[in-house]
Amino acid sequence: MKISIQKRVRTATQRAIDLIAIAGLVFGFGVFVRDVALQEIANPPVIRPKLPSTPAGRATVAENWATTRPHLASTLRQTNLELGAVWSTRDGRICGLVNGWGSFGGLTGMVRFYTEGDSFKFSVDPASDFYTTWRACRADQWQMLHEGSEEPGFCATRLGRRRCPEIYGR
Repeated sequence: MKISIQKRVRTATQRAIDLIAIAGLVFGFGVFVRDVALQEIANPPVIRPKLPSTPAGRATVAENWATTRPHLASTLRQTNLELGAVWSTRDGRICGLVNGWGSFGGLTGMVRFYTEGDSFKFSVDPASDFYTTWRACRADQWQMLHEGSEEPGFCATRLGRRRCPEIYGR
């Protein structure tokens, strides 16, 4: 059976279009990976030691947390905070996770936060620079203020640990 020239041309055209589409996808993915890598290189975690690593410096951090914790509870409108891991960085910023149930429009589970002066920044806020500062927080866990999970989400909460047994091996 003979294939007409029109069918052969149409098939070659279809192959050419397919190759161009695949090349475009590969190129686009390469550009995306390059941009992510450049962003990571341009924004490395910054560790700026300001507080002395002495008992007095650690006491200052503990006092700061004693005043910050009630402010966090009032910001989230909660009387009993459920905290994950909370720590201080060397520059005095407090970072950690808190169960934000009901505060962000529903049962949200553990939410990442850090202090910015007297205010709090949460991972659910529409802030574009949250994860840049959060990477610096994770890289500089200087003084642990509250032991707990460093994983966000429902399964890290008290209720979640009972409901997510496959994750916690119970």
